[in-house]
Amino acid sequence: MPPLKDVISAAGSDDDAKGLVCVVFETPSLFPTAKTPENETADGPPVKEEIASKVVLLSFGPKSIENIDPPLELNFTKGEPEKFDPSKEKTSYKCVYHDKATQTWSTRGCETVNVDESRGGEVSCRCNHMTSFAILMSVEPIPDYIMEIQSNMTNPLLGISLFFILLMLGTVLPFKQLWATRSMKIHLSLAASMALAIVMFLLTNLKIRKSMPGLCNIIAFLVDYTYLVVFMWTLVESIVMYLSLVQVFGGHISKYMLKFNLFCWLFPLLSPITDYFLTEGNLLEDSVCIINRDIRKWAFILPVGVILLINLIIFFSLLKVIAHAKSPDRSTSDNIIKQMKAVASISCMLGLGWIIAFFGFGRAAVYIQFGFIIINGTQGIFMFLFYCVGNEQYMDIWREKFGIEKKKAATSSSFGTKANTAVTAAAPRTNTVAPAESTVSSSAAPTVTTARPKNTANPTPRVTKRSSLRSSTKTNSASTDKMDLVYENENVYDIIDDPDIKSNDPATITRI
Repeated sequence: MPPLKDVISAAGSDDDAKGLVCVVFETPSLFPTAKTPENETADGPPVKEEIASKVVLLSFGPKSIENIDPPLELNFTKGEPEKFDPSKEKTSYKCVYHDKATQTWSTRGCETVNVDESRGGEVSCRCNHMTSFAILMSVEPIPDYIMEIQSNMTNPLLGISLFFILLMLGTVLPFKQLWATRSMKIHLSLAASMALAIVMFLLTNLKIRKSMPGLCNIIAFLVDYTYLVVFMWTLVESIVMYLSLVQVFGGHISKYMLKFNLFCWLFPLLSPITDYFLTEGNLLEDSVCIINRDIRKWAFILPVGVILLINLIIFFSLLKVIAHAKSPDRSTSDNIIKQMKAVASISCMLGLGWIIAFFGFGRAAVYIQFGFIIINGTQGIFMFLFYCVGNEQYMDIWREKFGIEKKKAATSSSFGTKANTAVTAAAPRTNTVAPAESTVSSSAAPTVTTARPKNTANPTPRVTKRSSLRSSTKTNSASTDKMDLVYENENVYDIIDDPDIKSNDPATITRI
């Protein structure tokens, strides 16, 4: 706002300036607007214009005041219609004043300085005269062909993702050695919940909003519920990864799968059930089996946002582990590739691709939606690639099933190599493979003999750091006889000894 003396100077003499008047009108109904044909865009759909704020009238005496320097600065709060959907309509905002002569809203003498694209955000204006000011919102419907392209992308991608998730479940579950670890059990639980969520979402394409409203309500309810379950499992993933890879010790949880399942499948029920009773069952959008946006922002978007924030914080903690996990036996490029794989696999399991949806507003919403569809529509594909194709144990088992020669096991990880070196310095140690069970000598210089597993379907394992240290500290213990060596995974894949299998053994963790 310029100094008052400048405004009085613009008004002329003191006699012309009888006092500053400011009136705020809740609606523009008192400002007659001549009916004008809707603007036609190049693509055809008409652009609708309407006042999206309160109207502020400023005057200083009976004389018209213009050419104020510096100009007046005004801030307006946007008031979009309740049914306004930025995902289906492109909007623009501009500062205008009411021209009494033409009975139109004009931008002459007004400049739009800044627009907060969020719903209910502020619009900053500068105007060099005193009249009645407001914010004019121009709404351009997104062309139908764009919506059709997005729909044609979403459904096939989700179908393909569902196929790979089911393939992951179907090819891992038959082999206990693949899903016996805590981390893989959680991965499979996440995959199963995601498969169910995709099925529920695909059912929203059914045109049963009017013919079967009861079933439509159930589908809408289950869509939000199942996706909340998915995010609960991503939260479990992030917490377990943090305990395993950052905190390292203290990660043991008794009856963990029972507790995880109760948390992930029961807690999300609170949100949609509460909304159902608070809204007396009126949950749906106008034409589809989806819960109304205004309800979802509290019942779905808010809890998802909180979970993603927690996952993102833990993700940055995991990045420190990844950055320092380098093998001296590998070249710099190999280490970088391995670290990039680890980052991508963690991002996939924590659902971080959903963060992009929180930037899907304003003019960029249409384009951001394409990125959101591609990233999250392929999540199931990447889960299969990272945790099946990228899992050497998985690949070796299926190679043997199809009679293909197994890939020769590589040397142990850098962590395992360092550990073995330290053990050898203290007490000479040899690793040999023999057709007998693992034995430990009781001599002063113990020799650990590791046998090939009796189950011929199991591929040859490799040593990790924690398993090597454990063998050195339990040299004369009978529990060492049942110690299992574990695979080093190409991703950040925390291999925790399942308490259901080896309750006496501490956790062993494989880092990248």
